[in-house]
Amino acid sequence: MGIMRIGVLGGTFNPIHSGHLHIARRIQRLFSLTQVHFVVASVPPNKPLENLISFSHRYAMVSLAVAGTSSFLPSMVELEPEASSFTIDTMAKLSGRVAQGRSALFFIAGGDSLMDVKSWKESETLLNSYNFVFAVRPGTDLTCLQDAL
Repeated sequence: MGIMRIGVLGGTFNPIHSGHLHIARRIQRLFSLTQVHFVVASVPPNKPLENLISFSHRYAMVSLAVAGTSSFLPSMVELEPEASSFTIDTMAKLSGRVAQGRSALFFIAGGDSLMDVKSWKESETLLNSYNFVFAVRPGTDLTCLQDAL
């Protein structure tokens, strides 16, 4: 069996919307991903918590939104022991559980995340250990992204 290519789309999904699904479908096609795991952030470390819908409701919305696509899987991995909302911990858990050495993981994030990635926990290790795909929204000024690199 060949190496599975697995996408990991993390987010608060507050709420999930058609843009998230469009990005997942498009990146799945472009990178030949077998699955896309929609990881619902338990307590996002870099986003304000006011107006944050409860985790259980956000997870339920994600589950309903991806129900029609067998290769899209909702994930509660951030709640698994040791519970953590940091991408480095989430990817390590998925790498051990899903990938098991036979898969390549692709973390999918919005282009705005590229601006902050240097501030993420263990960002250098994270970026050197996994594949990253940043989806830039239409109308984004790409010249400002050069500073992020």
